[in-house]
Amino acid sequence: MNAVRYSSHVKAHHIFRTTLHGLLAVFLIAQSFGCAALMVGAAGGTAGAVFFLGKLTEEINASVPTIHQATLAALKELDLPIEEERGDKITAKITSEFSDGKNIWISLESKTRSTTEIIIRVGHMGEGDESRSRMLLTTIKKHL
Repeated sequence: MNAVRYSSHVKAHHIFRTTLHGLLAVFLIAQSFGCAALMVGAAGGTAGAVFFLGKLTEEINASVPTIHQATLAALKELDLPIEEERGDKITAKITSEFSDGKNIWISLESKTRSTTEIIIRVGHMGEGDESRSRMLLTTIKKHL
């Protein structure tokens, strides 16, 4: 009887340690590679936007210049001032601010000729405002 109980305890301990090691590995990978590690297997933006570490990230099937123009139109629609804006065919960066002082950073980076990664952060690093970030992304997509 004791041998059976000991055997079950050893199996449970092994399962616990294996699960713990797996979760630790996933956490370390996510910390090392950022949001990209969480979107493995997502092709062409089909996975949708991911909010992680205060940033909203999504791959959109459009070029950087197209999304850049849609972003400017979205900010204008929302009456948000453009504080800084620069871009080319590969990358773009836009900053703005809500009337309550929360900063907005929008970053675009070409992944392929027709796919762009958009990263939106509202507020302080690591403490981003997910609802405002998603609202901005929805408005940007509306202008595509």
